[in-house]
Amino acid sequence: MLRKPFVAVALASLVAGLLVIPHLLTAQPRTTEPGLKTSVAQPGTPKSNADALPISRVILYTSGVGFLQREGHVEGDAHLDLSFPVREINDLLMSLVLRDLNGGKVRTVSYDSHDPIEKTLKSFAVNLSGNPTYADILNQTRGEKITVLWQPPKGQQTPVSGANLGVEKKKQSVGKDAVADVEYVNVWSDKGMQSIKLTEVIHVQFPNANLRNEVNRALAVVAQSHDTQEKVVSLYFSGKGKRTVQVGYVVEHPIWKTSYRLVLSKESKPFLQGWAMVENPSNEDWNNVNLSLVSGRPVSFRIDLYQPLYVDRPLVQLPMFQNLRPITYEGDMDSLRRQDRGEAKKEAKDMLAERARAAAPANKAFPGAPAPGAGGGGFAGGLQQSTPTMAQGLKLGDQFQYVIGQPVSVARQKSALVPIVNANVDGTRVSIFNEKNLAKFPMLGLKFKNTTPLHLMQGPITVFAEDSFAGDALISDLQPGEERLLSFAIDQSTEVKTEAKQQPEAVVKFAITKGIVHKTIILRDTKTYIAKNRSDQEKNLIIEQPIRAPEFVLVNPVKAPSQSQTFYRFEMNVPPGATKSFPVVEERKVVEEIILTNANDQTLVVLQRNAGASPAMKAALQKAIDLRLKQAKTLADIAQLDAKIKVIALDQSRQRDNMKVIPQTDPVYKKYLDKFLKQEEQIDQLRAQIEQFQATANQQRQAYEDYVLSMTIKED
Repeated sequence: MLRKPFVAVALASLVAGLLVIPHLLTAQPRTTEPGLKTSVAQPGTPKSNADALPISRVILYTSGVGFLQREGHVEGDAHLDLSFPVREINDLLMSLVLRDLNGGKVRTVSYDSHDPIEKTLKSFAVNLSGNPTYADILNQTRGEKITVLWQPPKGQQTPVSGANLGVEKKKQSVGKDAVADVEYVNVWSDKGMQSIKLTEVIHVQFPNANLRNEVNRALAVVAQSHDTQEKVVSLYFSGKGKRTVQVGYVVEHPIWKTSYRLVLSKESKPFLQGWAMVENPSNEDWNNVNLSLVSGRPVSFRIDLYQPLYVDRPLVQLPMFQNLRPITYEGDMDSLRRQDRGEAKKEAKDMLAERARAAAPANKAFPGAPAPGAGGGGFAGGLQQSTPTMAQGLKLGDQFQYVIGQPVSVARQKSALVPIVNANVDGTRVSIFNEKNLAKFPMLGLKFKNTTPLHLMQGPITVFAEDSFAGDALISDLQPGEERLLSFAIDQSTEVKTEAKQQPEAVVKFAITKGIVHKTIILRDTKTYIAKNRSDQEKNLIIEQPIRAPEFVLVNPVKAPSQSQTFYRFEMNVPPGATKSFPVVEERKVVEEIILTNANDQTLVVLQRNAGASPAMKAALQKAIDLRLKQAKTLADIAQLDAKIKVIALDQSRQRDNMKVIPQTDPVYKKYLDKFLKQEEQIDQLRAQIEQFQATANQQRQAYEDYVLSMTIKED
């Protein structure tokens, strides 16, 4: 059955569980627990010792698992049975950790098999699978000594002892015409072989004690199969004298959650109170357990260790009959930036000192909270003094742990709220405008800084202002010293209007490199935020604008006071009853490339007349234009000669049509012929001129290309 992923919290296997894991298994024994009476369970009759080995420690994670530690006492060689839901067995087999303190040893761990009951029953001398009949059981015990108590129809009860030969069926008449099969058990005794009708048998006894024990064990398996929800895990310890034993394991568990209350006041710092919500979904009470809450996401996975695995074995033949089998091979296998490093070191030092103060007894007020009677009155003061925190913060590598300083009791199938934060924090009231959230109004919020020594896990925040409900907010994970914006209501006393404007493109750079023109164009977008404050108090407005980098960069202001991964954050103070504007200018550079060898005359003229071109570039482009004009003039001459040839060719076509109808002896025919020959000479002359012009045009084209390819002018 698929379940939520569970965490491998360094409890990889039972072997690894025999090692010392200090932060999970506490070395100090619990002296308040009575000695554990050991039990030797009879086969098929397991009994749980959970009451004598109670849960002493619980560590809950935010990835769907919990680590539970049981602790008790044993004396001498001991055997303990614990009952677990079937859904927890895989977790248990993967993470079980056992410790027998004071010189004891962990021997073995056994648990109920997950094999199908039919497979288990088939392993006994008498197979009870499939609901066997009286005759079936007698047939399975052929050869065994039996004593049959026989009651003939008209006789006394007679015991018949001997060897069981099995059951046979005999045909007997029933009524006048019907025939039925009647079962008889055949017994080989000192008196010979006797056949006794099963319907006349009162009972059958088996003198073989081993056979009786096998049947009893098989019956126990059948009885246990009725409870498919619980499995028994047996723990065996060896040693001398009275000793403390600890059993730890990871099981699926609901994630623990947090919720906060934030009290805002004009007279004092914001006050933060945090609660952890924990659940006990098991069928066992948690009585005075040591509770720890870990914030982090370790790697988690599921694996089925409980289901027995059977490997198919190939049928092996003798080498003389065996063919070569194919062989298969497996494949190869800005966070927060601190500008002032000195300030960062000081904050880190202060934070360590704060954490040291947090290690004080848990019944004291949270570090930094005013003592009772020392101020902090009102709603926040009442919360602070009446609900002292129970948690102490500890850093565990990349994770953070809340250690609850007082024992916690949670009844089975119940949940509980545990206070973990109770402190004043740094915060400034702000209005936060993001056009994607609301197009007209900003949100009332808080620029919140975690000045507690604790990692604040994500969760909802209920905000109270001036002793009344102000709204709800959400917070993501917050490290000590980290700042975050919170919003909890709409600021209807402030309106924000946006105006967007795009200026025409402007050429800022011109360069030519080996006949390629590089033109850099600047596109400028201006977005103006116009805020109107209708209230009687000054508003600190934070404007969030999407970051469009790397296409667009900020030019005014040059840098945002702060930014997230997706938004710039700008700040402006708007006096009471005033209207204030804040323009944000962004620019984008676009580089165009023009290959001069492929450019037409019009492109050259546009480039030469561009205001961004330098005098040297204009002169160079003018020379290129002049070269193109010479080539264009030559090409025009060629076109003019081609036109003359076409006119002559058209006249020759007319003459051919006339000469077809005029007799060759006619003087007119001779006139047409002389003219035709002169035109042919003229065409030859024109074609010769075209060839000369074409050669000149090719030279002019080559001269233009050589010139522009050698043209290199740096940017201005």
